[in-house]
Amino acid sequence: RPNARIRFSKNMLVAPFQDGKGLMFRLVNMRRSELIEVEIQVVISLIDPNMKKKTFKRLDLELEKINFLALSWTVNHPITEESPLHGISKTELLARDTEFIILLKAYDDVFSQTVYSRHSYKAHEVVWDAKFISIIHPTEDDMIKLQVDHVDDYELVQK
Repeated sequence: RPNARIRFSKNMLVAPFQDGKGLMFRLVNMRRSELIEVEIQVVISLIDPNMKKKTFKRLDLELEKINFLALSWTVNHPITEESPLHGISKTELLARDTEFIILLKAYDDVFSQTVYSRHSYKAHEVVWDAKFISIIHPTEDDMIKLQVDHVDDYELVQK
């Protein structure tokens, strides 16, 4: 049965994004085939301190769908005033047992079928004030080199 072979970054990052901050993670297609009509959803699960139970909220993303995934994709959730993450600290994410649940759906052109991939991040896997280091580099012969083994690489940034 065909399945997507997606490699997700080890960590999510809270990074500079547009004029504020964003929550982001990176993914790479590990198959040689292209994935088309790629859709992604991110849901945050956390304990609501008022109701003392788990709540689930879908996060708005910069892009929820791309036409094809040939190289890598950094998925971004802008942390705006409307975001469930607005004003929440790292300590609060940990205390509220936060989990980010990701579902990716795509069409694999080799198998001619829809494939899915699921992943999740817990609050302790979120790195604050960091940004991903580029994994796409030009070569001397005008090609593009994708360094898949560096998908997890990030650097800390000034606040």
